[in-house]
Amino acid sequence: MKVLVLGDVFGEAGRNAVVEKLPILKARYKPNFIIVNAENATHGRVVSAKHAKEIFRAGANVITLGDKVWDYQADIDYFKSQKNIVRPFNLDSEKLNEDIKIFNIGSKKIAVLSFLGKTFMETERRKMTSPYKKMDKILEELVLGKDADAIIVDFHAEASSEKLCFAFKYDGKISAVYGTHTHIPTADKRILKDGTGYITDIGMCGVQNSAIGMDVEAGIQFMQKNYGDIDKRIFAHPSKAEAGELSGVVFEIDDSTGKTINIEQILPKSFK
Repeated sequence: MKVLVLGDVFGEAGRNAVVEKLPILKARYKPNFIIVNAENATHGRVVSAKHAKEIFRAGANVITLGDKVWDYQADIDYFKSQKNIVRPFNLDSEKLNEDIKIFNIGSKKIAVLSFLGKTFMETERRKMTSPYKKMDKILEELVLGKDADAIIVDFHAEASSEKLCFAFKYDGKISAVYGTHTHIPTADKRILKDGTGYITDIGMCGVQNSAIGMDVEAGIQFMQKNYGDIDKRIFAHPSKAEAGELSGVVFEIDDSTGKTINIEQILPKSFK
């Protein structure tokens, strides 16, 4: 089976890119399943119910979220009710529904999981438990090849080492681990020795000539005044300098083993 994954959708430009260009990717790769990280889809900071529905209409089977999961309080009931929106398992919150999400695609079952990294991510507002503790508990009842034909993990984190260590820890027990959050596509796609596909960051969907999706001048001004003290106000200025582009990967997974057998990276402007 083929699983197409798109990186963090940032603002209107990112949403437009998904709507306009996802059909091209579907025709080219013929994926069986599509996952989109939409955590920055609305104004670069959150995703509203309206914009989540727009991404689903464009072809996404599942939306994953990240550290800003509860910033849009107005639509909280919508997000809690949607099986096809996957929230981070290790973010401490009584609001979280921790049911494992398994999706039926024909005769195949695909589990989609999301975790937050702790390095440079945890704050008083955003408390989380160890992703390892959560994953160990999940794998007690979710066995690759038995309970699911594929297990895909969106690891939303700052530190590249944290993403890589997580993948090594669960190599062979899950189909693929891909990183999100830093918005910069990395050049390290690989299949680990026991068959888990991995890439540190799949990049973003948005304006590439930007400060990870933000207006460049707004980003520079903010950094000069608040260097080292990143505040959510910086994300209030999504770039509109040009049309958005897509970034992501396609994992090809062996139907019999649930292991990754090929990874193809999707980079901005790499297709017409």
